[in-house]
Amino acid sequence: MAIYTIGINERTVKGTALRTLLECEDVVKIKPFSDMDDILVKEIARGLMDVKNIHEGKAPKRTISQMINEK
Repeated sequence: MAIYTIGINERTVKGTALRTLLECEDVVKIKPFSDMDDILVKEIARGLMDVKNIHEGKAPKRTISQMINEK
């Protein structure tokens, strides 16, 4: 699966038709851009909390590559 970001002008007839077509095909999941921002903010907050806990000794020390490769 690949993730793409596209802009659709929903104020036009063609833009509305394109969005309707994409939503009907069950292949594309449309998320408003604000949802993407929320995910990014949550990930940044989680990372900062991890760093704080490591700094305070509440979590085991890890290298940057260990933190990046976490799932």
